[in-house]
Amino acid sequence: MRIGELWTQQLANFEKALDAYSRCFRVDPTNEQCRVELEKVAAQQGAGSHLVGLYEEAIEKGGLDSLLTRELLMKVAVAYDEQLGNSEKAVEFFQRAQAIDPEDVTALEALRCV
Repeated sequence: MRIGELWTQQLANFEKALDAYSRCFRVDPTNEQCRVELEKVAAQQGAGSHLVGLYEEAIEKGGLDSLLTRELLMKVAVAYDEQLGNSEKAVEFFQRAQAIDPEDVTALEALRCV
């Protein structure tokens, strides 16, 4: 985290910051602050596909609690739908998120809109 902060705040090197936060996420995907900073830097760099790849990697690796898994699935689905223009992949990830919590209407609503 500290390395990412230094690259961002002191040196304004967002490419290096993205790399540092990506490494942090791979080590500890449960670190919420890391995810927040990673998402900010990815947005600044137009690195949505990089972020999707990281999140997909963590989802497939497993070992995350269901809330975090669902959160990542939803973020990946939204990115596929809104940024990457791949509605088929968006539907796949919205369905996976909905399967974790069938009562949550967020994924169901998203599926109706895709």
